[in-house]
Amino acid sequence: MRNESVSLSLTRSGPIWRSRERVAASDRERTIADALASPSWVGGIRHLAEILRSFRSAKEWNPNRLIERVGEVGSGAAFKRLGYLAETVLSAESVLVDAALARRSAGVVKLDPAVAGRGRLTKRWGLWLNVRVDASPADA
Repeated sequence: MRNESVSLSLTRSGPIWRSRERVAASDRERTIADALASPSWVGGIRHLAEILRSFRSAKEWNPNRLIERVGEVGSGAAFKRLGYLAETVLSAESVLVDAALARRSAGVVKLDPAVAGRGRLTKRWGLWLNVRVDASPADA
């Protein structure tokens, strides 16, 4: 099997064909939604913050579709992380913050579950801030 670079422009979740093989694929928003539910899947919350920053600057950025996909994941913790990251690294993207506040779950979870320690508690989001996530470079 040879290595090939593949560039995909996905607009929806679903299967795609790669040669004779059917491969499951997801759109950008669903990938981010899954990562919000389990940040370790993309290398941790810091990397997820970078992914969000990068995606926000893309012409395909659609916060309403992202909210829809996070809802499909069915994780209140994902909404907590989305809201916190929207305030911290996306210049308080109001559509995301408002949706996350309305859909966050009760209880408290870690910002990055894979990192030991609890850090500081933010009651607004019900998150233990156990990892430092820097503000957007444009906001610094």
